Amino acid sequence: MSDGIWSGTPAGENPQQAGLTRHRILRVDVGSDLTTAWNEGDSSGLAGLDPNTIPANTHNIITDRGPEGGPHFVMSKDTPDGSHSYGFEFVIFLEGITVPQQAIADVGGYSITTWVLVANTQSIRGTFTPVWAAFETRTGVNVREVYHTFDVNATMVRFQVENVAAGDTTQLSVNFAFAEL
Repeated sequence: MSDGIWSGTPAGENPQQAGLTRHRILRVDVGSDLTTAWNEGDSSGLAGLDPNTIPANTHNIITDRGPEGGPHFVMSKDTPDGSHSYGFEFVIFLEGITVPQQAIADVGGYSITTWVLVANTQSIRGTFTPVWAAFETRTGVNVREVYHTFDVNATMVRFQVENVAAGDTTQLSVNFAFAEL
């Protein structure tokens, strides 16, 4: 690859800088129905809900991928390049999700609430829902736009996605790209 010339094919290009790839990718189902299955390829569900409302230790939301309601991303104390973690950035994208399963934003863009887990409120037996604290909701979020914060590190993060175009968000998905800064 030379500057400004890139084929865009993974086999022909190496997008790593100094051996690093910073973003982690997660596909989530934006539904809010506790009994609805996820789409093929989703790694998490119920992203349409405030995580404080997801019942703990409930059998109808334990899927073939495990119990639901946990963090989407667990931050470390260090970034991939070994520096101290000061925050994170995220990007929503729909590439790789088939058209009938894409959670398209309604007019005005998605509304995204970032939640951080108050870790010492977790129950060792999972008998009650731990406390999640919210950042201010970001409105007008569109696909392929970068959003970041520099006021959080070494925590667990979960995203809530709202203002989806389809009235029924059952089995609709988005991708998150997440990087620690």
